[in-house]
Amino acid sequence: MRFLSVSIVLSAGVSLAADIPESARCVISVAEALSHIRFAGSLNSTYTGYICTNRLHTYSLYAAIKLYCSLSNIEPGLHVLDGDCEKEGFKRIPYKDVEPQLSDEYLASLRVVEFGEVAKRIRLPEPVLISGNYFWRAFRTNRAWAFETWAHHAFGNASYWFWGVVLLCGVINRLYEYFLAGRLLRWRYDQEGHYSLARSAPRRFASAFLTTRHWIRAYLILPPAIGDYHQRLLYWCAVPTRIEAIVIVLYYLLSLALTIVGYDVFKGNLYWDDISTQAWRYLSDRAGIMSYANLVLLWLFAGRNNPFLWATGWNFGTFNLFHRAVARVATIQAIIHSVGYTVLTLRVHSYLSYWPSVWWYMGAVGTIGMGLLLGFSSIWLRRNYYEVFLLIHIALSAVILIGLFIHTSIFTGGYDKYLWPVVIVWILERAARLVKLVHCNIYLRRSGKKPLISKGTAYYDRSSNLIRLRIVPGLGTLVPRPGQFYYIYQPLKLRGYESHPFTVGSWSQHIEGEPDHFRPVSPERHKIEMPISYSLTFWIRPFNGWTRRLQSECISQGCAVQSTFLLEGPYGVSIPLHKYENVILIAGGAGFAGVWPHIEEHLRRSCVPVLQLTEDTPHSKGLPIPATRTRNMTLIMASKQRELYNELLDGEKLRLLSQTGIRTEFYSTSYSTCSSRSAEEALDETSHLLSRDTDPIHGHRALTSIPIKHGRPNITKIINHSLYDAYGDEEPVSNSGLQTAVLVCGPAAMADDTRAAVRDLLKKGYKGIDYFEEAFNW
Repeated sequence: MRFLSVSIVLSAGVSLAADIPESARCVISVAEALSHIRFAGSLNSTYTGYICTNRLHTYSLYAAIKLYCSLSNIEPGLHVLDGDCEKEGFKRIPYKDVEPQLSDEYLASLRVVEFGEVAKRIRLPEPVLISGNYFWRAFRTNRAWAFETWAHHAFGNASYWFWGVVLLCGVINRLYEYFLAGRLLRWRYDQEGHYSLARSAPRRFASAFLTTRHWIRAYLILPPAIGDYHQRLLYWCAVPTRIEAIVIVLYYLLSLALTIVGYDVFKGNLYWDDISTQAWRYLSDRAGIMSYANLVLLWLFAGRNNPFLWATGWNFGTFNLFHRAVARVATIQAIIHSVGYTVLTLRVHSYLSYWPSVWWYMGAVGTIGMGLLLGFSSIWLRRNYYEVFLLIHIALSAVILIGLFIHTSIFTGGYDKYLWPVVIVWILERAARLVKLVHCNIYLRRSGKKPLISKGTAYYDRSSNLIRLRIVPGLGTLVPRPGQFYYIYQPLKLRGYESHPFTVGSWSQHIEGEPDHFRPVSPERHKIEMPISYSLTFWIRPFNGWTRRLQSECISQGCAVQSTFLLEGPYGVSIPLHKYENVILIAGGAGFAGVWPHIEEHLRRSCVPVLQLTEDTPHSKGLPIPATRTRNMTLIMASKQRELYNELLDGEKLRLLSQTGIRTEFYSTSYSTCSSRSAEEALDETSHLLSRDTDPIHGHRALTSIPIKHGRPNITKIINHSLYDAYGDEEPVSNSGLQTAVLVCGPAAMADDTRAAVRDLLKKGYKGIDYFEEAFNW
């Protein structure tokens, strides 16, 4: 048990070694050297009482101080030692009373001892003088331990500085995009209220800044780290963008460097004479403390209510990548810590004697739990059995946190400063979820009436294999923004605790008995119908888990289910597409839900002068006139099932698109290229969509025709064609003042193709293109 005793004593003496001023180091080193020698005549049973009251120990201490320490170092050092005595009610003989006796003759008469010369069981009957070699060994040992103790915590805090700089860059970029980007351009209006975009006066600094920003976007932010893989998996591995990969690799290198550098190991250390033992001890402590320091980052980046999601504008997928990177580092450091102490205890044959100690085996529980978490976080499990992954994640996280509190409890809270912030972050994140749940779903009315609770209806269409979920929130005035999503619960089911994120596909005013298709908001309706209620529509493709169970429930009840659905949100950052002159929307299958809200928002903003919206309407509040800068909008949609168009695009939507001049192209990717028909014959096949409204004259639902092209859309060609329509033959570099936004929401291959197309255009010099991707990455 000797190793255990040394470990506890050293850890408990951290403040003595690390927090003392450097001027006190000499005196403290003398005291450390004398701690290995025992003197006779002590009447006190405690160690503190012994070193404070034993006259022989005190004279030996003062003799070495007089010989080896400068006058400027004596008082600070004795102040530290005497303070420890006074804390426990003891008082040492003052140095000033003994110093006159410490003549050169007296010092020369003392016995000089080397380290290890006198066994601890022997009680010396007279004062001694430690040798010069003994003193310097003690001094270097003390200084090395002080540095290592400082470095363990300082290098652990380096993670906070690293991620702080990364997040600060994100916040600064967010502020630039929000406040400054528009100031580099100015708007020109004519007398009739029409507007056009004009470049502001050229400025050298603005041009250089925009050029640098363009290069960063073209070569760092947009391109994936490997090939064109980003949404698609590469051998079951997620591929980050280049800038994300650079951040993660830098973090790995920093963590590796700070874990293995800065160890003052030497032959003659008073604690561990063997250099290998010193290295293992310092490495184990460093790795354990740095792992503890990473825990709060681990929990912070994993939360859906992480405040930096809003502050930086980055999506959840980016922080999830960072979360997994921190998890890998923290787990590897925990393993190094455990392996190191296993080696150390095996060397002194005390390994088995530790296992009965709770603090020891709970440390093992923590390390094993972190390793299991890493293994159970595979992307295959996350995508195929998310509910299982989530339950394992929460359960193991709780076990790990409890285990770590117990593991370091022997240090009387010395390491709790790393653990309590984790608890606080976890509690605040869960509290934020609860607040959002209550806010979105429960509305308390003043008149004592029954509170309004969210309700919803799910419809399943077999032909398109799509669920249309319409929810009327308890908070009737809940109106999302394009690009935002909500977590949906079905609380009255056996697994009502589960929640899944879905983008709001559409929203409109809800009136009992009326269909919930798109309905422009008018001020007259506000005045007549109070309070206003909105219906939110989600289009859901059933896969595994909850969506599959909801599909089965719909089928068993005639393809429609009325139930209680709860919303938690909103989450996500709204994308201001109305600030762009040219907008290209690309959707694949149920990804239509990610682009249609932007079309509805464009329609609302385009109709502002016609409908004369006032500040009473949620979509007009604070909007300038004109409410949108978008002059060209293109919608490209592809689907395997032609029937999906019948479910998503009714006649009303198509008429709205045609009336506002939005260019549309629809594709059916299930068309076989082996067909006997030529490609030209296959391109203009016409389908008919059934209107959701009844024709007032003929009494039946009207049909609206829609041309559907067969095959996959050529994303690059479509984007180039849209740019040509918007800008004509102008040179790409001169088009930096004409802003284009490309937004994609669809299958992984479609998203990666679109990203690659925009990246290539940026590399060719098109500076006015921004790329947005609606995707939720686990």
